[in-house]
Amino acid sequence: MRTIDKVNVLCVSHLSVSCPMRQRFDAMLDIGLSVVGIDYSVEPLQSRFRVFMKKALYWMFRHNLGRFKLLDLNNTNKRILEAIATGKWDVLWLDRALTVEKSTLLQVKRYQPDCMIVGFSHDDMSRRHHQSRQFLDHLELYDVFYNTKSWNVEKLRALGCKRCEFIDNSFDPGTHRPLDVSGAGNAWDRYPVGFIGSWEKERVKVLEKIAETGTRIHIWGGGWDKSFLSHPNVVISPGNIRGDEYARALRSLDIALCLLAKRLGTLEYQTTRSIEIPACGVFMLADRTDEHMALFEEGKEAEFFSTPDELIEKIRYYLDNPVQRKQIAAAGRERCLRDGYSNQERIRKIIEDVSGIRNVQCCSPETLQ
Repeated sequence: MRTIDKVNVLCVSHLSVSCPMRQRFDAMLDIGLSVVGIDYSVEPLQSRFRVFMKKALYWMFRHNLGRFKLLDLNNTNKRILEAIATGKWDVLWLDRALTVEKSTLLQVKRYQPDCMIVGFSHDDMSRRHHQSRQFLDHLELYDVFYNTKSWNVEKLRALGCKRCEFIDNSFDPGTHRPLDVSGAGNAWDRYPVGFIGSWEKERVKVLEKIAETGTRIHIWGGGWDKSFLSHPNVVISPGNIRGDEYARALRSLDIALCLLAKRLGTLEYQTTRSIEIPACGVFMLADRTDEHMALFEEGKEAEFFSTPDELIEKIRYYLDNPVQRKQIAAAGRERCLRDGYSNQERIRKIIEDVSGIRNVQCCSPETLQ
């Protein structure tokens, strides 16, 4: 079998900012893949009208008002076909590539039948607001699609995906690490408890209950500026945070909560923060799920809860026992490093899996037209 540095990857992804997709692209470079990127993110110089039309068409698709397609503002399809015409590729990696047309992937299979079409997303791709008309049309052409939502496997198969695989979440070693926040300014004052994540009604109830015990809480995330969570023990920093700010926010907490989504139609058993919090060397207190408990040993590498009362009980206990809390935080980070929870190791496993299935099954364009 070829070594990994001999594998040529054409990566179609969001590459312009420090986001999980860019971090996965950088991880490919780190492990030695021969990778070329096609960035489908919208550039600032795009016509305002075209950007408006893209958003409008996406809104109509989300609300099932017709078979509207997303506008391909960055000529992603054209650039894929140009790359296929000028280079030899082992893997076409599509990271939530919602504007890629079925006709483009049929051309890939026709002219480079040995090229494996690999999809990846850490979003719930069974929900309409994460999909597009193009995605639903071309889903059957993936040789394999990887998703970090375990329940998506059967749902995506039902939508036509030939092979869908679950993979655990991961962390970026360059971002999610134990940053020192001492002397970094008032923005990183220490808090006993904190949460990073979007506003959700159920989360408000839990956080209010914690605040009512007298515990100070710092919250970061989208939607919180519109919430009704106003309590003297709660500080809200609305908006998303990335990169070093994200790591510093976590490092400013004694206990970082990992509250899984409980919105209608959403079932979470783990999320990106499930790995990122321990990777930063921070004590994680998370919803008790089978997936969380498989990733970290309860009471030794992380802590879990099943009810609000158990959550509050464990907050009180670990705030009163800082030595034990710090030992668990250190052990959680060690687990991330020891068991290969990084983007690099997850992607290495995918490339190895893809190499293993190359001669087993590859969709033929003649059977899919």
